[in-house]
Amino acid sequence: KIKIDANRGYSFSDAKEISSWGEKNNVILFEEPINSEFNTIAKLRNETHLPIMLDESIQSLKQLGDAINSNCFDVLNIKLARLGGISNAQKYITFCQKNSKKVSLGCSEELNIGMSAILNLAKKTNNLYGVEGYGPDRLKIDLGSKDQYMKSFNSLSAKNGIFGYKKYQNEISFKTKEFYGIWSTR
Repeated sequence: KIKIDANRGYSFSDAKEISSWGEKNNVILFEEPINSEFNTIAKLRNETHLPIMLDESIQSLKQLGDAINSNCFDVLNIKLARLGGISNAQKYITFCQKNSKKVSLGCSEELNIGMSAILNLAKKTNNLYGVEGYGPDRLKIDLGSKDQYMKSFNSLSAKNGIFGYKKYQNEISFKTKEFYGIWSTR
């Protein structure tokens, strides 16, 4: 299964073509397909069958409300660093949940304390779509111990659909280590 993140880089027609290809090739999610108004993203979502994730296009609760009202997405990628920490992120999570939108917790290459914050928020978030990233591994540096994070991964609640590192170690090749095995999809 593949998740595509276009970082708002495609034109509408290119995104539509990629969506059509993705539907036939195990693509499960299209993140930030186009840099456009929410109603145009909604049009893309309605004309294709690939779920859409928003990320950097949501910078405020007002924008989130506008996106929800236009029904242009299925999942919101919440990054603590972008939204101002756990307290602010919880406002976005609550808003999404009240409006039947899924949430995923993303990584902005956080180290030590930042990754702990993401994982602890994941433990407390109901109906979590997924958790992505492991900043220290992607950056090849950290200030803390890898064992500390593996304990956090393994303690994530099974009710959230997030599985620990040891379970994934037996199921997934770690050649790329892009998401370090903590991505889970419902």
